[in-house]
Amino acid sequence: MGREAEGKTLVLVAVEGDTKKKLGRVRFRCVAAIDRDTVESFVFIRIKYNQFQERALKFFSELEPS
Repeated sequence: MGREAEGKTLVLVAVEGDTKKKLGRVRFRCVAAIDRDTVESFVFIRIKYNQFQERALKFFSELEPS
């Protein structure tokens, strides 16, 4: 895969953001191979984590101070 790819580290990259706004977080994962299962799991984990984080932030922001 690619020129002189042997011996190099494969990295998946995910970038949050909107095309009309600044880019957000950048996530990296070193992988042994680029295949469908690897890419899908990386994307799924990033999306699920971000959804959980957004719900948690909303929940805690709605709590009244004691």
